[in-house]
Amino acid sequence: MPRTPENTGPFASIPAGTVQLRDARSSSTRAVALVPFEIGTTPVTAGQWSNPGTMANPQGSLPAHPVTWFEAIHWCNGASIVAGLKPVYDINDREVVWDVGADGYRLPTEAEWEWACRAGTAGPTYGPLENIAWTAADNVEKPQGVALKQPNGFDL
Repeated sequence: MPRTPENTGPFASIPAGTVQLRDARSSSTRAVALVPFEIGTTPVTAGQWSNPGTMANPQGSLPAHPVTWFEAIHWCNGASIVAGLKPVYDINDREVVWDVGADGYRLPTEAEWEWACRAGTAGPTYGPLENIAWTAADNVEKPQGVALKQPNGFDL
């Protein structure tokens, strides 16, 4: 079911949990325990990217792209400052230090990303692929608007 303005918010509260991360190179897995956190319900949109103070409902807006990791952390710091929050990243040229005590915006860790995406499911998808993702079957050639496919169990 596509989202509506009533059920799409800028952030979702993700509960604590444990996610299994797999290292394909070593064929090993490890459990990572996570504390509760918040994450954006959609990717950052082009509108949010160009105006970090705008965190309004982005349904149908195009995602910001292409974006490098360094551009993303700079954006997080800028959006934090606009929101009156302490920036998370101390950036010195190509050296980046994460201040885990800061309350600003940041990128999710690998474990947080996996936990948020899986939303309590164990498989590679949380529903039929055509309902949850844009695929070759949709015959699209460019990024599509955010929040136009079925959200997962955490409303992402």
